[in-house]
Amino acid sequence: MSEEKLDLILTVVSELRNDVGAIKGDVSALKGDVSALKGDVIELKGDVSALKSDVKGLDSRMGSLEREFTDFKGEFINLKTEFKDFKKQVIEAIKQLNKRMDNLENQMFAIGMELKEEIRREIKNVRQEFDSLERKVIVDRMEAAKYHLIVIDLDEKVKQIEQKLAV
Repeated sequence: MSEEKLDLILTVVSELRNDVGAIKGDVSALKGDVSALKGDVIELKGDVSALKSDVKGLDSRMGSLEREFTDFKGEFINLKTEFKDFKKQVIEAIKQLNKRMDNLENQMFAIGMELKEEIRREIKNVRQEFDSLERKVIVDRMEAAKYHLIVIDLDEKVKQIEQKLAV
């Protein structure tokens, strides 16, 4: 086995590890976005509670509340768009990682049997890291969906209050 081939294998493995690190960073950023969304939802819950306890003074504050709700809705749409963009980036990174793993497997067969087992262990480790990241992304998506449902529920409550006041 030549040193060039060994260097090539080590370079490919190093690139895969770097890609996994980048994906971990992207997942951490997504968690930050979900935490920010969580804060926005908690803030909206406080606004809705204040509306319920202050129905008599609502007429004078209704215009202000509508502007706040519109701003929140705009922020939510922006966060949703950012989440979709991040999701696309993660999917692309996963595709690239899969492509690199496929290329690594092809190179492994071309190099020969001497390093075959070592490369398989590396591939297994990369796939385990990949699976772990994929599970984290799924959990983060589920959390984002949960907060989206909370926002929808709060939106319905605001609409009900608006309808009661319109009567």
